[in-house]
Amino acid sequence: MDNLKTYLNFFKRNYKKDYITYAITVTIISLILVGFTIWTSKVSLAPEMSFAYSISGLNLIFLFVMGILWGSKDFAGAMTIRSDRKSYFKAMIIFSIISIIVMCILDMFIVGISNFIIKIFTDNVKIKSMTTVNFDGFVLNDLTKNLSIVQLYMLNAIRIFTTMMFGTFLGAFAYRLRKVTAVIIYIGAPTLTVALLAKIAMVSDIVNKIINLIYAIGENFYTLSIFYMVLSIVFIALSYLCLIKAPIGEYAHDWL
Repeated sequence: MDNLKTYLNFFKRNYKKDYITYAITVTIISLILVGFTIWTSKVSLAPEMSFAYSISGLNLIFLFVMGILWGSKDFAGAMTIRSDRKSYFKAMIIFSIISIIVMCILDMFIVGISNFIIKIFTDNVKIKSMTTVNFDGFVLNDLTKNLSIVQLYMLNAIRIFTTMMFGTFLGAFAYRLRKVTAVIIYIGAPTLTVALLAKIAMVSDIVNKIINLIYAIGENFYTLSIFYMVLSIVFIALSYLCLIKAPIGEYAHDWL
């Protein structure tokens, strides 16, 4: 328990300023966009404009980067304090959940204050539904139209958690590789995958079957949530396997 608290304090100390800076930055950007929308509505000849804004996409990118750092740089730093890998992973998951909750609250606050300001200063801007701003994937458009705000934020939170754990796996895997090898793999693997899928698509319907499977999963809130959670567990397990016996210091990059 002491080790768990130590690592939680480690994350808090390392990222408190980053989280505050991020929150202030996206809030300012949001208010600027709101001001621009109000000004445009006043000078535009159009009878009606639309406004839809959410920082859920920015939150996902921000926390994805955090996940990469937790699997690489921060792991090395944390192990110099206390070499307890299991407690580090538990603290990382707890801190991930706390981070997601905070980011979802920030998203709700920014959406709410943006809509409030727009309603006060203009009457010809139509505020779009949350369903159009939380998910913009081609699979999720139809699904999210039938979800409540609570379900939307739950699904968004699960999606962000999965992305964070994927980032952690990428960071953990890169931590075990030499820098040159990691760069080659992370550039070469996606390129080869896209080329392979393009080649398969020309001679087979496998790609279409994969797309149809994604649509089938994305048609239901529960199947999609379970799919994300299974992916999260897989990424956590892979990260754990990468780091459970990982050396620290100069001997860390001992794979390939």
